[in-house]
Amino acid sequence: MNFRFFKEQNLLKQYEFFFVEMQIGNKQLCALLLVTCLFPLGHAQPPQPPPAPQARYGHHAVLVGSQMYVTGGVQSSPDETPMNDFWNLDLSTANFSTQAQRWQDVRSAVDALNVPNTAFGAACPIDKTMYVFGGNTLVNNTQYNLPLYAFNLDPIQKALSSPTTTSAASTPTDVMSALNAQPAINGTPPAPRKKLTCSNWKGKELYYLDGLQNNNTGSELTMVASCDVLNMTSSTPQWVNLPRPPVTTAATIAEYATVVAGNYPGSNPNRILWIGGVHDDGLLVDISNVIYVFSETSGTFEVKNVTSPNGQTIDARLGHSAIVSTDMKKVYIYGGLNAQQEPASPDFVVLDVSNETQYTWIVPNLTSLTDNVTSTSGHSSFKYSVGDTDYMVNAFGQEAADQQATNKLTILNLKNYTWVTKFDMTNAASPTSTATPPNSSTQTASSSSSSSSSSSSSSSATTPKTSPSSSSNNGKTVGWLLSSFFASSLLVLFSF
Repeated sequence: MNFRFFKEQNLLKQYEFFFVEMQIGNKQLCALLLVTCLFPLGHAQPPQPPPAPQARYGHHAVLVGSQMYVTGGVQSSPDETPMNDFWNLDLSTANFSTQAQRWQDVRSAVDALNVPNTAFGAACPIDKTMYVFGGNTLVNNTQYNLPLYAFNLDPIQKALSSPTTTSAASTPTDVMSALNAQPAINGTPPAPRKKLTCSNWKGKELYYLDGLQNNNTGSELTMVASCDVLNMTSSTPQWVNLPRPPVTTAATIAEYATVVAGNYPGSNPNRILWIGGVHDDGLLVDISNVIYVFSETSGTFEVKNVTSPNGQTIDARLGHSAIVSTDMKKVYIYGGLNAQQEPASPDFVVLDVSNETQYTWIVPNLTSLTDNVTSTSGHSSFKYSVGDTDYMVNAFGQEAADQQATNKLTILNLKNYTWVTKFDMTNAASPTSTATPPNSSTQTASSSSSSSSSSSSSSSATTPKTSPSSSSNNGKTVGWLLSSFFASSLLVLFSF
């Protein structure tokens, strides 16, 4: 019996290992194959990336507690074919950061989920239901405006928590849609339209203003002058159409942002603010000096003048987002495009509404602990609070500079105006939430929630990661040890 023992270096340009060659007929082949089959143990396979939504804008998104839900949207212009996927992200997950997101594909976890192809509508939550009004839907390759659709998020969340127990009960209710049964909603339904947004008033009423409407062929667009309310205060929902102020008072608009803010003394503390957007003549709303304000109690619109103490010009914009602070005294506005279809400047501004008779613009200096922040339009924005610190979370949209769709998340600490990659969970309390309406601009969605402290260093900390080279070396070492063990065993075996 003859043995020859040699070492092969850098096979496949990565590894080196040992061959055993034995001069005993076909047993030479068996030994060689055994050791060769062990070679893959030396490979450290790169981890597969977790599932994540595709890049998009014009999507519909809400935040309920710490749970973000995203559906629909489009990937590119001018095609703009609406999508019908559905995703969930828990912002309270341990080690959550913009670089470590754990998305869940709702359609994979929930049986018989009926999701229409939609984009450019307005999404708002009431309790644990996500309402999507308007927007494009795709029927026989023609785009039409969708009326009202609703997703019951409670069974969806239960299905995500226990994927093996999904059932037909997880299917959302089609509240009012030509795609399904007649709705149980009283009153005259409003004209379906797109590129509008909604305001959630006291958690039981959704306000919709104006927007654009497709004609019967689904092609040409006209501006809709209408203010409609979905009233959910009683057991049977009801549509209410409010008198629209004359155009001379408040011209019809689309692609704007909206919030409920104020918290003023007295019996009429809050106002609905419609910020920016585009008029039916194609001109953008000049937010440097004007904000449209609606009083729910009196049912009237007014034009609120705004000052900028340092005289800085605030670009008119569309496709932006807006959220309101926990105390309802500040409105944070982010992103969007100006009249030249360039990134609006400044891309982040604050509207101080603490004085009921005079609003004021503030342009804070931002700092950043990440290089992943660029201005976007058509994104979604949410307020998420940790302890006494509010954060602005922005999701997806188009990069404002080149109009390319993105699926990134960005986080702005609103206490110290710093872009961070994660929330500071020091002394964190349990998250609570209040919903602010999503914005559909080119499309923008604004929504709100809550979940503490603002230390910049901990806010910027990233999730610890295992070095790829370390992982590779560990795998290689295991392969070496096992290969050597079996090779030694064979040598001993064949020496007798």
